[in-house]
Amino acid sequence: MIAVLIPTYGRADRLARVAANIADATETGHRVVFAVEADDTASIDVASGLDVDVVVNEGRPNYSGAITTAYRETTAEYVFAGADDLNFHPGWDTAALALMDGWVQVVGTNDLLNPYVTAGLHATHYLVDRRYLDEVETCFLRHPQRV
Repeated sequence: MIAVLIPTYGRADRLARVAANIADATETGHRVVFAVEADDTASIDVASGLDVDVVVNEGRPNYSGAITTAYRETTAEYVFAGADDLNFHPGWDTAALALMDGWVQVVGTNDLLNPYVTAGLHATHYLVDRRYLDEVETCFLRHPQRV
């Protein structure tokens, strides 16, 4: 199971499209989780009418805060950190999961519209084995001065 985490703020018009795109392109069992800000009532209203989970960001009002909140609210074996403006291609999930082997626990995806990604400098969105996230978060919680 994959939790597809989608932070959003003020872009309620994108939610139905990205939820449908994920459903159409994803072969593995999955659940879309929209992470919204408490004051973004338009996104909350739209997301509540879709077959998705909705969580209110409890962290800082930014991408990192929303992703962290959504991750903590899910139990899926894998977590994908996405965005509401992505276009998921058919089989994206099986291609990424094929690279997971126990040792590899984080797989970056290829965002062809981002020059840093196409240059091989970083991945903007990634699939992560939950065991890795649980271990990393536990380290951060034990050593909050490192955050």
